[in-house]
Amino acid sequence: MSTPENPESDPLHALVGAAASLPEDDRLRRSVLARTTGVIRRRRRIRRISITVALVGCYLAGAATVQLWRAGAPTPDRSVARDEKLPADDERQTPPIDRSEEPAQPGGQTAEADASPYEVYRRVSDRYLTQQGDLSLALRYYCRALETASPEERAISAEDSWLLMALKDLDTKENRDENNDG
Repeated sequence: MSTPENPESDPLHALVGAAASLPEDDRLRRSVLARTTGVIRRRRRIRRISITVALVGCYLAGAATVQLWRAGAPTPDRSVARDEKLPADDERQTPPIDRSEEPAQPGGQTAEADASPYEVYRRVSDRYLTQQGDLSLALRYYCRALETASPEERAISAEDSWLLMALKDLDTKENRDENNDG
């Protein structure tokens, strides 16, 4: 590139020099800054308000969904459960057994007379679960059955109810974890 020997004869120098020779106007700079700052603040407020409105809308939609869900669900009849007093563990060590349904064995004894405590608790729990639909008592007696069960009886079998299978599976996993930790 060639540099002109006379810088003032260069046309670009004239344009750059003209811009540099303009007086600085603080008023113009301040007014542009004020307008720009106002626009930025306004946009920021609008964004925050829109996010807040969206979050409130989501919350209200969730609350309305829960209310509609509860309104459509049938309420269970709990009058029997409230009136029934559950026996304390100390009051009843053995479950009530309805021996009228058991077939008699030779010699006049019922089938449960020679059954293990596990079998007695399991049968009573099965009755609470299937005939009466009382999960809390079934769970209580299934837990007692597992406390008295031998290792063979703790294995899951095809004749176990779904609740007893779940409890046996949980018991197996807990024993496996205890053996691995210790």
